[in-house]
Amino acid sequence: MQWNGPKDHIIQAFLGGEEIAKKRDLVQTHKQKVYESNESFILRFRYVATDTYLGYEQNDDQQAILKEAFLKGLYSDELKKSQVSTMWKR
Repeated sequence: MQWNGPKDHIIQAFLGGEEIAKKRDLVQTHKQKVYESNESFILRFRYVATDTYLGYEQNDDQQAILKEAFLKGLYSDELKKSQVSTMWKR
């Protein structure tokens, strides 16, 4: 049995709009720690983003929100520049 089906139902049935808003705020304010590796930050960010948008089909607007939040969360401006150039190539 997959956990996603029941988990999605529980989230939609029992989480109010306030809880969902808190999760979206957490995505927007998620920051890379000063000496944290890029891989570690990516894993943490992916976990928070997946937990927030689990069960929802991500449209283009949500993808743009996640990309913007990810770039804002990066610690170094150099990392931001390299990520932007990588994102534009895709």
